[in-house]
Amino acid sequence: MHLAAAERALAYLRGTYNEGITYCDPGEERRNKLTGWVDSDFAAHPDTRKSMTRYLLRLNDGAVSWRSSRQGGVTLSSAETEFVAASQAVQEAVHLRALLRGFNFRQVGATEIWEDNASCIIMSENPANRERTRHVDTRVHNLREIVRDGHVKLLKCAGPQNVAEALTKSLPLPALAKHRQYMWGTRIPFSAFYLFLKTGRPPTASYNIINHTMRIRNRV
Repeated sequence: MHLAAAERALAYLRGTYNEGITYCDPGEERRNKLTGWVDSDFAAHPDTRKSMTRYLLRLNDGAVSWRSSRQGGVTLSSAETEFVAASQAVQEAVHLRALLRGFNFRQVGATEIWEDNASCIIMSENPANRERTRHVDTRVHNLREIVRDGHVKLLKCAGPQNVAEALTKSLPLPALAKHRQYMWGTRIPFSAFYLFLKTGRPPTASYNIINHTMRIRNRV
């Protein structure tokens, strides 16, 4: 079973070896502006019943940080699972905001992180200690302080529009391709672009893509 999974991963890598993350100038409104997506999979592990955290953070139209890992404890509801996942994504966002500030890319306003669970957003904004969330680990409640201080804001999006869903579960190819393209940014085959930089003679199949991209970047 494990060998079959490894072969499947290698087959995917072989089919996408010329793809990669690219960054560009998205315009003055979104330039150097950090945004994120977060999702979770409730009780995904069949043995431990632990849930999964997935998040993605983007900057200048390309992914800069992402995670897909099992949560440390067992959660009791999908809202709690999303709350834990959002807490982990927010901690990463705060770290990146501080890192960007060191590079003089200070973030103006709150970092927007998109979440498809309305209960999680309400829990992040409401400081009341409800019975359903009383047992949640205290460090997770740090999310409320960060939201209250205006560093991060959770926003509601529909499930199919949540980009982090591609890190959470198996998706139909059209949905996977859409989310994957959003993660990768501007579509330039890396191997072809590298060859162009090295020799000045791009492969015929990639010539139009590279020329078009160069024209866009020159205008920017």
